[in-house]
Amino acid sequence: IHTSDETVNKIQRMVQGSIASNLMSVPTDCPQRDERLGWMGDAGLSSQVMSLNFDISAFQKAYLDLIADEQTPDGELTEVVPYYRYGTLPPDPSWTNAFPTLIWTRMKFDNDMTPYTKHKNRLKLYLEHLYSIYQTKGGHLMYMEDWGNYGDWVPVAEDQKPKVGYTSVVSWIDSLMKSLDLAVQARDLENAVIYQRNASRLVREFVETYYNPKTSLFENGGQTAQSKAIELGFFNKTMQQKLADKLANRVVDADGLTLTSGIIGIKSIFTSLESYGYGKLALALLKGDGSHPGYGYMINNTQEPATSNMWELWESDVKGPDMNSRNHHMFASVGTFLYDVAGLSRTQKFGLVDSEKFPLPFVVGGCCGGLDFASLRTKVSNGEIGFAWDLSLTNQSLFNVTLPTGSSAEVIVPVRGPVPSRIRIKESDALIFSGRLYSKKHLIKSASVPGIKSIRYNSKEKTIRIQVKSGDFRFSIVESEESLKGFGGARPQVESF
Repeated sequence: IHTSDETVNKIQRMVQGSIASNLMSVPTDCPQRDERLGWMGDAGLSSQVMSLNFDISAFQKAYLDLIADEQTPDGELTEVVPYYRYGTLPPDPSWTNAFPTLIWTRMKFDNDMTPYTKHKNRLKLYLEHLYSIYQTKGGHLMYMEDWGNYGDWVPVAEDQKPKVGYTSVVSWIDSLMKSLDLAVQARDLENAVIYQRNASRLVREFVETYYNPKTSLFENGGQTAQSKAIELGFFNKTMQQKLADKLANRVVDADGLTLTSGIIGIKSIFTSLESYGYGKLALALLKGDGSHPGYGYMINNTQEPATSNMWELWESDVKGPDMNSRNHHMFASVGTFLYDVAGLSRTQKFGLVDSEKFPLPFVVGGCCGGLDFASLRTKVSNGEIGFAWDLSLTNQSLFNVTLPTGSSAEVIVPVRGPVPSRIRIKESDALIFSGRLYSKKHLIKSASVPGIKSIRYNSKEKTIRIQVKSGDFRFSIVESEESLKGFGGARPQVESF
């Protein structure tokens, strides 16, 4: 990833550095102190960002085998794999959630169902074990307050940390939903029915136990509690938006645009804001002001600025020597949001959209947060995806796309001028449309260009959606009468792939 924001670029380098130096046979927590263990919480939280930045498939599948080897006959897993020296029993479900998460990640990134086929019986045994704990505790989530060991580990604000039982329940539901997705994709209908039934029951009890309809807040209403509920996506679009609005208000008003989350909340806070129209707020929260604990503080503090790795503590520069690594990847899950920022995300209005055979977990991408340009590359099972965009000029937008064989996608381009307006769209040197956009959703009649399936204008979103097949595409979009007269001059430099 490379963007017009140097803080974002530095965080990306820290994400890559801390992960790369911990891929030593197993995904260790830190490489430099006498621990170097395969903590499952770290491995699960970082599973997707590992896949975006590294060719990690064989590594993660080997680690899944080790996890399975440690499973007890009654289905219990361990927090550390291989199980050595550390880890509490019974384990924290937010740590053992790595088992279904890693299997699900391989399906999402590689369309690879072999991990599920290999481990589905052990996965079912694990979920049955969790259900047995639930029944032993009383058979309702209201009795699970003390379930777990760590919860939202190392939060910025300890007083904002939700109860350990809340994050444990969220992780259990997440395990069920990922397992349901896997079973459906594998046509494993018998287990899919079981997972669906249990997930539906838990979701109902989750809302009954933790949701306050008067305030539209979950649990304590903090960043972690609210964003984890949003991430699970229980409600319809209107209610999800209301929850996100409350989260945004919390971040701005109560928290003063500073982070409060630990490792569990960090994975959801930024994408939960971005997914519901708060991309700029999410980016501002990521960068921080440099003086309060957070990613920006790691980079900009005057005592010990981080350069190539993530810290283990938000204020490592002023903490003592115990549990204070300067190279730890448990906060690296933020890297999935960085790919969102660069243009390959789930719900942004602008950017690159997955459709059909794109083996990625994200659906919509976009140019969010006020950045001028960005570019990204990532490998998937059938090749490499490349995407770059430049919005630095007032009336011209540039979008470069590279899709591997067998893929198709939709490029979403913002219309930045008033509507109706004139617009010219070119792919490389071929003029594919020149005309006026009107304030309606309509199909744009364009010239035939190999690889371009359709071009549509959406007036509500003020976007142009270009559906393309695999190949290399270089789009330039020029808006307004005045800009069309001078079109044909030098184009800004956008990264090519």
